[in-house]
Amino acid sequence: MELYNNVTSSLQSEQSAMLKACALLDWVKRSECRTFSQLLQLSDYCKRIENSFMSSLPFHLNVISAAARGRLKETAHSLILHDLLHHPMVLQSFLREVVEIEGNTFSVNDIEYPDKNRIDLSLHSNQKFLIIENKVNSAEEQLGQVYRYYSIARETHDEENILILYLNPSNNEPPSLYSRSCNGNGGEGDYDTVGIDKITVRNYEHDILCWLYKLSEDSTIQWDEELFLKSAIIQYIDYLEEYFQTKDKYKQLHTMIEKELKEILVIDDSQSREAQIELLCDKKTGLERMMSEINRFLVKLNCEHAVELLEREANELNGKFAGKVNFKMFNLKDPEMGFDVEHGNQRFHVTITYTDKYWWRIYCSSGLEDDLKNHIVRLISANMGEVKHGSKGYWDIYNSTSEENCTLRLSQFAEIFVNAPNFKIC
Repeated sequence: MELYNNVTSSLQSEQSAMLKACALLDWVKRSECRTFSQLLQLSDYCKRIENSFMSSLPFHLNVISAAARGRLKETAHSLILHDLLHHPMVLQSFLREVVEIEGNTFSVNDIEYPDKNRIDLSLHSNQKFLIIENKVNSAEEQLGQVYRYYSIARETHDEENILILYLNPSNNEPPSLYSRSCNGNGGEGDYDTVGIDKITVRNYEHDILCWLYKLSEDSTIQWDEELFLKSAIIQYIDYLEEYFQTKDKYKQLHTMIEKELKEILVIDDSQSREAQIELLCDKKTGLERMMSEINRFLVKLNCEHAVELLEREANELNGKFAGKVNFKMFNLKDPEMGFDVEHGNQRFHVTITYTDKYWWRIYCSSGLEDDLKNHIVRLISANMGEVKHGSKGYWDIYNSTSEENCTLRLSQFAEIFVNAPNFKIC
C-alpha cells in the first residue's frame, strides 16, 4: 500500500509539473504572438512615415531602380558585378579592396557567367577558385549551400586555393552551420563543414559602396575614355545609396523614425545607455525571429505554389502530348516535374525544378556520359540558347527559366526528343 501511495504521489507530482510546463509554454506562445503583432504594427507605422517622407522629396530617377521596379534581384546584382569585373582595372581593384588578395590573382578570362553550378558568381584560374555568394537582399540560407559550392570547387582545386566571398546587405555575419555543413547539422571542425576561416565576409552598404567610391575616383583609369563605365558606376552607387538610404537627405527620415521608436518603445533620455541598448537589442531579437518565421513561411508558400503550378502544367502537357510523353511529378518536397528519356543503355530525366527559382535541367543520377551529353547539347542549343554544364549527376545540363516559361520549355524539350532519332520517351 505504501508503494502504491508513493507511486501515485510521484505521478501526481509529474502531472502537476507537466501542467505547469504546458501553461508556461502557452504563455510564452501568446507572449511571442503579442510581440510579433506589436512589431508588425510598428513596422507598418514606420513604413507610413517613410512613404510620407519620400513623397515630399524632389524628383529623382535611377534607371536601374526604374527597370527593376524599385528592387534588383540578387541575380541582377551578380550580373552587374560580373559585367563590371570584365574591365581589367575594375577586376584588379575589386580583388585588392574587397577580397583582399593580389589584384593579378585572376584575369577577366577566369570569370564565369552567373549561376554556373548555381553559384551566384565564380572566378577560377588554374591556381585559385573564388566563390561569390550574394545575399544583398537577405535571402534565406539554404541547407548545405556554402558546403555544396565548396565541394564543387574542391573537385578541381586544393582547399588552400579555394576562396569564398560572402556578401551580406549591411552586416558582417558569416553563414551559419546550416549553410556551411553538408547536411545542415554539422559542427565546427568537422570534415564536412566549411570553416569560417575560409570565408571573407563583406557587405554592400559599407564595403561594396566604399569600393565603388574609391573606384569612381581612381586616377589611374582614363575616365574620359571610359564614359560608359563611369556612368554605370555612378548609377549603381546611386541605386545602392537609395536602397540603403545612406544619403544625407535621409538623415531627417532616420531622425523622425528614431523619435517615433523612442516614443512607442518608451525609451527616454533619463534611462541609462545600457538600459536603452538592452531594450533595443530585445526588440531586435524579436524582429529577427519574426523575419526568420516570415522567411520560412515564404519558402513554404513558394514550394506549395510551385507544386500546384507544376501539377497543373503536367496535366496540360499530358493532354497536348497524349500517348507520346508521360509528364509526371518527380519530387514534391523540392518540386520537380518532367519526363524520362532513354538513349542506348542510359536513361535520363528532363525536368523543371524549383529551388529558390525555376530551372530546367537534363540529368542522370549517375551522370550523363560525355558523348550523350554533347549530343543532347547540340540537339537543344537552337531552342534553349545558352546551356550550362554543372556537377555530374542532377545538374549535368541546365539553365534558369521563369515561372511563365516552364510549360514552354518542357513542351520544346518534348518536341525535340519525340522527333530525335535513337531517343525513346519512357
